[in-house]
Amino acid sequence: MNGDYKRRGYTTFHYRPFTLEANMYAADGLQEMLLQTRKGRIDLFPAVPESWKEKEEETAFEHFRGEGGILVSARMKGGKDCQARLEAEQEQEVSLWFNGKERKLFLKAGEIRIVDFVADDLSAENQ
Repeated sequence: MNGDYKRRGYTTFHYRPFTLEANMYAADGLQEMLLQTRKGRIDLFPAVPESWKEKEEETAFEHFRGEGGILVSARMKGGKDCQARLEAEQEQEVSLWFNGKERKLFLKAGEIRIVDFVADDLSAENQ
């Protein structure tokens, strides 16, 4: 029991409990709308509302950490154009997905890769 704030006799602790779970679940839900990673598969913007895809404004996130320690940043415009920046902390093979399109990549430790889903252009930038 986390406190008997209604004073029903369940416990002698009479305080209103404060929990962080709801706040954290809201943040986690928003992150899951923008990025999902599991078993080497990275989905960009998998659950954003259709109204976000129809707008001309950019939807973006920076430095979300996925499975395998990979850092992902991405931006989407109009639901069709997407550019992602992947930074691998360890050597790994990933499958990057956006709007049903897949890019298979092998990343070396410390490598930064920019992936553009608009022009079917893969480019690498090592830092």
